[in-house]
Amino acid sequence: MLAERTPADWACRALAVAQVCRSSIGGIVLRGGPGEARSLCLQALRDAAEPAPWCIAPSNIDLDRLLGGLDLSATLATGKPVLVRGVLASADGGWLQLNMAERQAAQVTACVAHALDTKYIDVARDGLQSQLPADFAVVALDESREDEDGVALALRERLALTIETDALRAVDVVAALEPDTGFDPQRMAGFQVTDEQIGLLASSAAAMGEHSPRIVLALLQVARAVAAIDGAEQLSDVHLAESTVLVLAMRHAMTLPAASQETDDQPPAPPPPPSNEQDSETALSDDNVTADALPESIDEAIAAQLPADLLMRMTRGAAQRRTGSGASGAGNVRETFSRGRPLPSRRGVPGGGKRVDLLATLKSAAPMQLLRRQPSSSRLQVRKDDLRIKRFREPQRTTTLFVVDASGSAAVQRLAETKGAIELLLAECYVRRDQVALIAFRDANAVLELPPTRSLVRAKRVLADLAGGGATPLAAGLKLAAATADAIQRKGETPVIVLLSDARANMTLAGEADPATALSESLAVAKTIAESRFRALVIDTGRRPTSRCASVADAMLARYVPLPFADAVSVSGVVSAMVA
Repeated sequence: MLAERTPADWACRALAVAQVCRSSIGGIVLRGGPGEARSLCLQALRDAAEPAPWCIAPSNIDLDRLLGGLDLSATLATGKPVLVRGVLASADGGWLQLNMAERQAAQVTACVAHALDTKYIDVARDGLQSQLPADFAVVALDESREDEDGVALALRERLALTIETDALRAVDVVAALEPDTGFDPQRMAGFQVTDEQIGLLASSAAAMGEHSPRIVLALLQVARAVAAIDGAEQLSDVHLAESTVLVLAMRHAMTLPAASQETDDQPPAPPPPPSNEQDSETALSDDNVTADALPESIDEAIAAQLPADLLMRMTRGAAQRRTGSGASGAGNVRETFSRGRPLPSRRGVPGGGKRVDLLATLKSAAPMQLLRRQPSSSRLQVRKDDLRIKRFREPQRTTTLFVVDASGSAAVQRLAETKGAIELLLAECYVRRDQVALIAFRDANAVLELPPTRSLVRAKRVLADLAGGGATPLAAGLKLAAATADAIQRKGETPVIVLLSDARANMTLAGEADPATALSESLAVAKTIAESRFRALVIDTGRRPTSRCASVADAMLARYVPLPFADAVSVSGVVSAMVA
């Protein structure tokens, strides 16, 4: 039965459920680029929606078009504010097509999510205040690539269904589409649901990493829909199973996949629970430690007990100190007057790179024309207080730069644990949508093993292939880190340096074996990093915390976290100091 269905069958089943449920399940995500299969899915939904409205929100839609506001021409003609309905209110009773949903501004996503929850929108702008009905379903077109963000979580968890259109053939979709049988949505209300069935749906959602109550409600609504479509008299386990496939399996779990199942299309996994079956026969050589000799899992990192949100808290603390707000830390966002995503204009005077927002200025002046006009003149009267200045928001992406000690001392003692700790932080970078880069230093030099990238699978693969052994050119590693961070910052991005080392420097910048000079040079380079105001974190990978590593952290003005013997309480104290 269910196992015999093809991807096209499941896709068309999802379309049928979306047609009969509409706004009660939020809507549907069509993930994939433009193509025949996606066009067929869209057309099927549009045909079923008629004569209900079908409104389209482009990727660059602004709040005026989305929410509505002042009708400028009518206001100028009448001399009093006149409201024009926006896209959300126009979609009431029908569908909202959200083009390139993965690129929609956060404020647009928030407005759509609020309307899905409340079924209305509040318009309070340009001297107007009104509440308009907005009961619609969303078709979110997600064209994100592998290394890009998808639909925002706030919207994604409100849309129950997902179809991977790139995996479908148009001919299969045409064959699987079923004609409309005149289904009555009122039939769904007659199904009785037991506590056991609700518990089963909740357990299925939790097992797939979905913990939002909205998902459980969506599972229940979809189960009722498929039962009604099939003409069943009561809700059965088969309908629950089909609902689980349509809602959970087709949207994928929100948790990261296990490391053993990882492919280029999947992000790196967070650490699995500790296992006693880990192969303990791994032999590490002081001079040559290869990836094949290292354990595949990262149980050692769990033993280190680094907090999973260490980078998040560090970055958030820095953002709070700079802006006084609870910024998330996923990169800085700065306001500009020249380029970026448009922001609402504000009152101001042009000049110094600031440009007049003509439309906003006219909207500000229009309601006052009856009071300002002279009897003998029909000219528009614009005053200084009416002037509005264009504003833009330009994001600064965060790039986490891992600087890894792959020398002999680190390789023998802690290289496996160091790799495990990096995997923990890589999982956090995936959640934060950061770019990552990797520098390794050993023997007499440092190498940028991985330039900044958003492919965390590639980062993990480079990490696994990292060999250990040789001298410790700490100064060379820090010097390359400073240069790389500077290049990242020059591109308008925010670098965060994470050094993992025991700081047993014994190789100078000139390639000579001189521990005293090597440590002195390392401290000098660390001070240049501090002078550049790069945010930094130093994780001491030695078996015991050392003053050398703490001195390097002090010179960098970085937070210092010892990897061995760290428990939740001690590390929590360090993290608390970060955000103070």
